[in-house]
Amino acid sequence: MKAGATVAEAWERQNGESVQAYAAFQAFRDAGPDRSLKAAALAVGKSIQMIKQWSGPKNWLSRAAAYDAHLEQVRLQERDRREKRRAALWQRRRSILTECEYRLSRRLFAEVERAIEGHEEPAIGDKPTAKVPPSATELRRLASVVAQASAVARKAVEAETQERMEPNPTQEGPLNPSPILVHVEPLAEPDVVRQAREELMAWQSEVGDQLAGAAGPRPAPPGSMPPVGQGL
Repeated sequence: MKAGATVAEAWERQNGESVQAYAAFQAFRDAGPDRSLKAAALAVGKSIQMIKQWSGPKNWLSRAAAYDAHLEQVRLQERDRREKRRAALWQRRRSILTECEYRLSRRLFAEVERAIEGHEEPAIGDKPTAKVPPSATELRRLASVVAQASAVARKAVEAETQERMEPNPTQEGPLNPSPILVHVEPLAEPDVVRQAREELMAWQSEVGDQLAGAAGPRPAPPGSMPPVGQGL
């Protein structure tokens, strides 16, 4: 073999193999699991005796088996590439959805804060402009909005935390590697997630206090004793 020459794969044309013999082997190789020497002879218009003379010395059976294994490996590699691309696409979609949910929750909190301040009624005659607090019905609606905004924000923060702890599906390696059980210290919460969580808790506390203040003190249940210092 000359220096620098590449070694042919088993299913490629071999050294000393004639063009006609290789064409017959290709017909045999490409026939798949149902391949036979008789079918290859018919495909290339040669006698079965000639096909046997070519197939024996050049190991057609083992070469065809190597070709089958090669095709299976190519198929699996392509399937893995498709799965990785699909996983990366859906991870990106989850990230976009998480960001949208978090931004939506912030807008809901902002709307609640503005609504708690009440609305201004225009001046009529000698009556000056006055700020009207939200009604009891509006306060109940705002409380429902706060609960929904809190749930959306918390879901977004938890999803972001989980995504940062999951492996990257685009990295090389098997799609489902065998688990390796090791003891590791808990991962530190990312700064951006911790900040978002703290903002969420601060908003919940502030809005809750404002809702409680705007609604006024709750009436005592029937039959309860008045606070100490108050008359009967």
